[in-house]
Amino acid sequence: AHRGKKKMLQIRPRIRVTNTEPTLLKEFGSLCGMGSLSTHRPANYEKNQKILYNWEIMGIKLVGRLLREIRDYFPASRKAETADLVIQFCDIREKRLNENYRIGYSDEELRLAEASKVRNGGVRRRIGTEVK
Repeated sequence: AHRGKKKMLQIRPRIRVTNTEPTLLKEFGSLCGMGSLSTHRPANYEKNQKILYNWEIMGIKLVGRLLREIRDYFPASRKAETADLVIQFCDIREKRLNENYRIGYSDEELRLAEASKVRNGGVRRRIGTEVK
């Protein structure tokens, strides 16, 4: 249906916090002043299992802003290193997008995105970028 069109790489920084208690996540969202709350039932959901609630933000501006605000609370760890990589990615990408909105990714942006993905153990378990 989309003949002749190139598939475009999209890298979307995302922060997701999952918990079984929605009140906690609503409070977290109100403290941050951003984000959305959703529910998730696992594919193998059983009656006695609790529903999972997800609070999430996405995008270079929101993710970069929140990570800069909370970065000092991370202990020296893999998560802290990943947060630093994502902050660098967001800063570079935001500056470049301000100059030209329809630009591709630089080699540095691709390196940072890949490093944050690998550093934090893969697609599902990372603070950082989602490659679609």
